[in-house]
Amino acid sequence: GGGGCGSGDCSCKTAKAEKVVLPEALSEKVALFCAETSSAAESAAARDSITASVRIWAETVLKVVEASQASLTSTDDKIRNRGTLLLADVLESLPEPDQGGGSLSEAELVTLLRFFTDRLKDEPCVREVLRAAANLVDRCPPAASLSPELADALVQAVDGVFASVHVQALALSDRRNAYIIIQAAVERGAPIAPAGPEGAAMGLTHAMDGERDPRNLTLCFKLVQHFVKAGLVRVAEDATALFTVFSCYFPITFTPPPNDTVGISPQDLRSGLVACLAGTPLWGRDAMDLALGKLAAGELVSGRLDSLDVLAALASAHGAGATFGDTGLRQIWSAARLQIVDSNDDKVEQRARSCLRHVIRIAAEESLAAAEAGPSDSEMTEDGVPAGPLSALLREVRLQCMVEAKTPEEPRCRRSCTALMAAIAAHPALAAPILADLVPLLTRLFLLATTPQRQLAALQLLRDALLSSAALDIYMRTSPLLADQAHPFAPYADEVLSLAASAVSLPGGTGEQASARAVAAVSLLSDLISLPALLAPARATEA
Repeated sequence: GGGGCGSGDCSCKTAKAEKVVLPEALSEKVALFCAETSSAAESAAARDSITASVRIWAETVLKVVEASQASLTSTDDKIRNRGTLLLADVLESLPEPDQGGGSLSEAELVTLLRFFTDRLKDEPCVREVLRAAANLVDRCPPAASLSPELADALVQAVDGVFASVHVQALALSDRRNAYIIIQAAVERGAPIAPAGPEGAAMGLTHAMDGERDPRNLTLCFKLVQHFVKAGLVRVAEDATALFTVFSCYFPITFTPPPNDTVGISPQDLRSGLVACLAGTPLWGRDAMDLALGKLAAGELVSGRLDSLDVLAALASAHGAGATFGDTGLRQIWSAARLQIVDSNDDKVEQRARSCLRHVIRIAAEESLAAAEAGPSDSEMTEDGVPAGPLSALLREVRLQCMVEAKTPEEPRCRRSCTALMAAIAAHPALAAPILADLVPLLTRLFLLATTPQRQLAALQLLRDALLSSAALDIYMRTSPLLADQAHPFAPYADEVLSLAASAVSLPGGTGEQASARAVAAVSLLSDLISLPALLAPARATEA
């Protein structure tokens, strides 16, 4: 025929690939794969033959390593890299342990992990070394079945990554393999501290410093949490350095690209970063300052929501008093209150109210528990609140809100009182003294009001106070320290009932104004009746 191989015809190349004759000896196949003079077809055929032999147990991975010594010790970077590439390909070709065939014994895992750990120092080959090591650590058993020898091999692998690999100089997938090695060790409880010359925390700090890929960041945030739980972040200086690296991602502003196939959502990143920020009291105050700073800076809605979540998470994880102190609690109150007053976004306002309730409730529970456990002469304020962060916060609440409650018909004052309602709903220890000021004030405002608008606003605010305190009912009944206490609104129920009853048919105002005032009064009466703990049976029937 007239066809010629010199024409570059693809079918001719395929034919040549099909005619590759492989040597019998394993070492010769390895040499064929690694040789620079081998064609792509010859290299592929040699590799496929070797991996197939390992999969059917005709050869072992360790025998492949032994047969690769010439290439692995070559002074030629390219040949050495080809030898390492072959080993990584062989490992990746193995089935998972639960699929049978080609699985590695514990002794093989230990030997191979130590082998590849030693090769992390070989910079031209580090990409393939990381790929092979990441495959090996995924094959390690869980913590309960991890032998001391294998745990030590994992420790050495992490040490090698920290000491020898400049992670951020690598490509995305290679960085991920480095993180996988670290994660495998810490998840399996391997005693990786101290790891590297500077310790585990600083090793992780250097490894993730500058990471930008969302997939890798998700893994990095998990690593920070694992390190904290494993007790690897102990020294304040190390904690500060690690915090500085991961906190720069706050708040998350990631938006997945169109037709995204990775599947990392902004919420994945947000939840991971919030958990990191609330991870340890070593950086609790720094996390609080960061969140408050973002609130004050007027971040986007998502940033403000995340900041409020961080404050709530810190209180849950480490306590309000210990984390925030007197000053911090008042700062949180002021910042969240401003979000309620000034925000034009309903989600921010709702999250700010929720954050306030959560933080204040935890602070109150801590203060009361400390007073209960302390000496009998523990200092109490005239409001019956233990002296300390809670009493300081109560003074701040009264100072800011009680003045504005005098003009409830003004929109800004009404929004400010929403923050006051969050404090009432948080804990009866604050609800009682706040209601002692608020209910008489609103009653006087209603009785002395010269406009239907102020009367309506006073009734609506009284109802808000009632409903906010009513939210405490289940909480009080299920709390051992509060089960026997009277409901904080109970002392004012009769007075408010009489006021609401008189307001139903109160003259004055236009028809629309009088109707709105009557509806507010009936709503207040209805809510009072629905709370049987507040009224005596006879009064409830009368109402």
